[in-house]
Amino acid sequence: MIKVYVSRFNKEVDSEPHMECYEIEKTPHMKVLDALQAINDKYDADISFRSSCRAGQCGSCGILFNGNGALACQKEIKDNARIEP
Repeated sequence: MIKVYVSRFNKEVDSEPHMECYEIEKTPHMKVLDALQAINDKYDADISFRSSCRAGQCGSCGILFNGNGALACQKEIKDNARIEP
């Protein structure tokens, strides 16, 4: 199990963005995109994210990963990762 922190904001209930922690099973070579889908599947978290090619070509899945720009389809998820839009 790994912990993944995801930036969340719902303008209808939140006054500002906050980080929410989720625990998921990490599979070998699991990408951030797979982790976000696993969080949605396990927690019914309704996390919104974009993806298209899953090959690192289109840039649709661009995120901040631990404060640095990355493509969610290419970046391997790590324990205690912070994911922001």
